[in-house]
Amino acid sequence: MNKHRTTRAADLAREQELEVDAARLREFAGFAKFSDADVRRLVRAAHRTSTSGPWPLILEQTPSDSCYILLSGQAAVYVGQDRVA
Repeated sequence: MNKHRTTRAADLAREQELEVDAARLREFAGFAKFSDADVRRLVRAAHRTSTSGPWPLILEQTPSDSCYILLSGQAAVYVGQDRVA
């Protein structure tokens, strides 16, 4: 298969994925005031991550360098072993 054709197909698939992600963000009230351009910019900067089980995103007293948007599933907040939210 032609390398150019493969790259083009990958680009189209990525664009479709970005559109789906933008539409999912639009479902949340917190993004209602974002312009279409802002939502697209956010989606392009994002990195999709998934886990199959409990996994800490942020640990106590560790500076965070990320922002997480939970599209599906559940999250909990723990202080030590105590679930607080």
